[in-house]
Amino acid sequence: MGDSRRNEVRHGGGGNSQAMGRGRSSRGQGGGDRSRRAWSDREEMHFIASLKELVATGWKADNGFRSGYLFKLEESMRREFPNTDLRVSPHISSKLHTWKKFYSAVSSILERSGVGFNNHGDFKIDCDEHVWSEIIKADSGARFIRYKSWPYYADWKMVFGKDRATGNNAQDTDRANELCASGSRDSNNPGADGSPPEGEDVYDGVGLNDRVPPDEQTDSVYSNAVDSERRGARKRKRGDALDGLIDVLGKLHEDTNARLDRLSDRIGYEFDVTKARKEVFQMMGLIPGLTLSQVFIASDAILARVERLDYFMSLPEGARQPYVWHALEHYTSN
Repeated sequence: MGDSRRNEVRHGGGGNSQAMGRGRSSRGQGGGDRSRRAWSDREEMHFIASLKELVATGWKADNGFRSGYLFKLEESMRREFPNTDLRVSPHISSKLHTWKKFYSAVSSILERSGVGFNNHGDFKIDCDEHVWSEIIKADSGARFIRYKSWPYYADWKMVFGKDRATGNNAQDTDRANELCASGSRDSNNPGADGSPPEGEDVYDGVGLNDRVPPDEQTDSVYSNAVDSERRGARKRKRGDALDGLIDVLGKLHEDTNARLDRLSDRIGYEFDVTKARKEVFQMMGLIPGLTLSQVFIASDAILARVERLDYFMSLPEGARQPYVWHALEHYTSN
């Protein structure tokens, strides 16, 4: 799939793009809670690019990102959008949490035999009805996922690919199902990638690019989504506090490591100088024509300054004798 087509889908594509733009702007300019906001297409595209850059520059390990990565993401967003109000908490951490849930749910479906994206370029899941009925039979929470576009899936795979193996695929698709279901209730804010407005409630306001057929919507899904959202809000508040503490400790750890590295370099240098001092006398003894008194005097002159010692040790063997006589002539008064 070409990047231009993927960007078109991410921007809303076709006749729904204007509706999406109106929905987002009206949400951002409304009189509601200012901590809750929708992300623009440019913000999301730069955000996923920043995540991929962290992966490419070694910030991601098999078990997740290094400490402090959330602040790196915030800095990247500030550089691109100097007047942005996006912050680590609640916006960035919430966006990451939601995207990871969607990636896990979609991946669990795409891993099945006979399932993939269709050939229309809209990043929707495609499979025959028999396979889909088997998927729904095994995991009823997957039904909304089929009608949703997933243009960021390849990017999510690069970012979250090694973090997903939790053994809770059914729970992940249930969560994604609830996210999509809650989004269908907010037709004024159909997020382009299925992501919710970021704020106090991670899962509120998630929209669909394409409305789910009415016969696919059930009261039980909505009630489960509401209950789960309330539990998620409580867990998220505790999680945000813990994430903040972890980030602070991570910065302290990085500063300590830097100081230890400098100390280690200094200790290593002192060790090398001490070793060189011990070798000077032996090298002097190999130079013909020097009396023991001249060896002592030349050694004192060379060891008087570190730069002289470094220079003497770096000389080839044939050049050391002339340098010693040079030291006796010019440095003995110092």
